[in-house]
Amino acid sequence: MLRTYSLIGLITVMAFCCIRIVSLEGRKAQLNRDRIEINHIKYGLFNVDEWKALLADILTKKIRQLEVTKENRPKMKKELEKLLYKMVDELDRGIQQNGTRSISGFVQTVMSNILGVKNRIREKVPEFADMALDHLNDPKVREDLKDYLIKQLNEMADSMVGKMDYTAFNAILYEYSAEDKATCLARIDGQLGQVRVAELSFIALLSLCCIGLATMIFVGQHYGSTELITMVVGASVLLLTGLSLPMIDIEATIASFSFTLVGEPVEFKDQVLFFQSKSILQVVGLLLKNGGVGLLLVALLVFSFSVLFPMAKLIASVVTIVQDREPTHWLHRFLVFKSGKWSMADVMVVAIFMSYIGFNGVINSQLTQLAAFSGNVEVFTTNNSVLQSGFYLFTGYCITGLLISAMIEKRLAKSQN
Repeated sequence: MLRTYSLIGLITVMAFCCIRIVSLEGRKAQLNRDRIEINHIKYGLFNVDEWKALLADILTKKIRQLEVTKENRPKMKKELEKLLYKMVDELDRGIQQNGTRSISGFVQTVMSNILGVKNRIREKVPEFADMALDHLNDPKVREDLKDYLIKQLNEMADSMVGKMDYTAFNAILYEYSAEDKATCLARIDGQLGQVRVAELSFIALLSLCCIGLATMIFVGQHYGSTELITMVVGASVLLLTGLSLPMIDIEATIASFSFTLVGEPVEFKDQVLFFQSKSILQVVGLLLKNGGVGLLLVALLVFSFSVLFPMAKLIASVVTIVQDREPTHWLHRFLVFKSGKWSMADVMVVAIFMSYIGFNGVINSQLTQLAAFSGNVEVFTTNNSVLQSGFYLFTGYCITGLLISAMIEKRLAKSQN
């Protein structure tokens, strides 16, 4: 009787731990979604506003560094004269062409040739060049030039790319009462750390309960129906929780993306490319939704190994406990005594499939855009993929299922003796 109460107590603690883990996992998932959203590459390397700010800083720096000195003035004047001569020639060419199109244009062309407008302007080019260089040396002129170029740059970027939608970004900042991205990420990471510590404590307690169950089984000599059914209930709790929680998080991040632009170093850090976190049941739903013969076959395999076989094993175990005799049908015997050995097959299938999703997601949706860059670009990526609570809970179910098979086999052997 004491062993029965102990088993019930352990199962109750396990159920409580599973409920808390599910709750914590929900909070952790929300925190991760917020962290991924605010740190996504679309708000960094692929954000037109980031590039506008970056180019504006470089442009400001270059213009402020621009200074006409005694050493560089002859070269700058020569280049400026070339530009002015070219503009004069193009202006004269336009006047000559206009003279062939209308009477007024013809009159303008004749008058321009008689007065020698082109030659007079060309004679003034060196003087204009000196005036422009003197004007450019004025700090106020350089500041006005900077403002004008930045304005033109912003208008061109907005017309070509469009404006970025910051609705989700700003909502996350507001939720965490943060003024900027860095502060928001720090607060999210702090809360994530607290959730992980709490979750690990419940997983550790759950593991101790499983060890306690295993110890009682190996030490015990006889098991009643109540004890065995209690074990089945515990296994069911672990199974259902493991199926509903994510098994693996796949995250691909660019830790550093650096290059040189007009002599200035540029670097983007911690740019999230891709993130995927799904439970076994969500993976099955995703496979069925995407369709295709190959994906449907994978969905069938995952569902069979992760849901059908485990549930059938638990039901067959209850039937065997109630009947209190060894199963006679081969399928019944297989489910009770042999199927536990195959319970981890779906873990491998899901891990492979999730890795496939992660790799193709990065290649197809993100890295193809990075291929446009070349030259002095340095990219360092990190893989933050980690196993999640669903994996450990399902592993706990697998171990508990094997223990149940051992207990039933031991009970039947005692009955026959």
